[in-house]
Amino acid sequence: MLQYKYIIRNALVLLLSASTFFSCENTIDLNDEDFTARLALTYLGSTGGENQQRFYISETYISREPRIIKDAKLEVFVNDELKQTITNSTFVEFPSRSYDHMYTPSPSPSYRDNDQPENYPYLVNKLFKAGDKVLFRASHPKYQSTAEAQVIIPQNPKFDFEIKEVNKIVKGWSSNFTRKLLQFNIKVEDFKNEDNYYRLKIHYTNLSGNDVKTPHIENKEDYIMMKGQPQTDDRDVDVSLSNEYRNPHNVFSDELFKDKEGAITVYCNRPDETVEVQITIESINATLYRYFQVTDNSDSENPFVTPSLLPTNVKGGVGVISIAGSSTKTYTYIKPIEPIEPIIYSQETKQ
Repeated sequence: MLQYKYIIRNALVLLLSASTFFSCENTIDLNDEDFTARLALTYLGSTGGENQQRFYISETYISREPRIIKDAKLEVFVNDELKQTITNSTFVEFPSRSYDHMYTPSPSPSYRDNDQPENYPYLVNKLFKAGDKVLFRASHPKYQSTAEAQVIIPQNPKFDFEIKEVNKIVKGWSSNFTRKLLQFNIKVEDFKNEDNYYRLKIHYTNLSGNDVKTPHIENKEDYIMMKGQPQTDDRDVDVSLSNEYRNPHNVFSDELFKDKEGAITVYCNRPDETVEVQITIESINATLYRYFQVTDNSDSENPFVTPSLLPTNVKGGVGVISIAGSSTKTYTYIKPIEPIEPIIYSQETKQ
């Protein structure tokens, strides 16, 4: 399993060298403890989801743990018009649904459990739609320059799906066992005459709507999700312990179905209750796609091995800014009624 703290810590260091590489600046000595800190911006927005979405601003260092910045100024421009100005972060509790927190500081052991750096985002109002041009500009009195990034929001994807209940026999270390799964067969219509990048998300919500679960998506047998390297091994083996391609963030490109319809098959654990299944396909930008490609396949279990240079689309700082075009479809999964074995009374037990 990828270690979260390792990725975050090394991502900040590597992004500094990455930004130099992409902009042809002078090389940076990663051992220079006097290196000037920079602003790191993180935003994984979407045209779907919540009306207020989390934007993170932190301060990066090479030799020390980065820290969150709570009093920066963030300006949001949509189609060259200033739509929102935020001057302070807001304390928020984590929802039950999982979120991506990249380029934010790793929680320090000295922090209280309810006071992690990730609890202090800048809440951006969802004032944009597919096709809009959005510019984020962050500044802080400590820095003479600003950090900014501009993105054009991709179109919302078009897709269809079907769900089947399946039982899969898995070869364990000592014996075989059966897993009850939901099979998702998804067909994505590719946008023509352009390079496209997508991300798959699946959530389960109970009927009361107050419990949202994010099931693990098993994608290793799919040709598109695994970039033409499907893994048909049905043993109970942790793929992160091998050198095989990994895709835990469920991103994929249209490289294998350019201008056509892409067919994807993945599996999730079968819910133990009746739930609403939410299937979301996002159109993401190339920077976020490449970021996941690098970090998901780096040898993060080995602290002496560093991943390749990480992409960044932030000018004057580092980080990744992405706003996804998002489409969601729902399906109500009704838990089957298990057959009840009849009770047979013998002559001796009959009353």
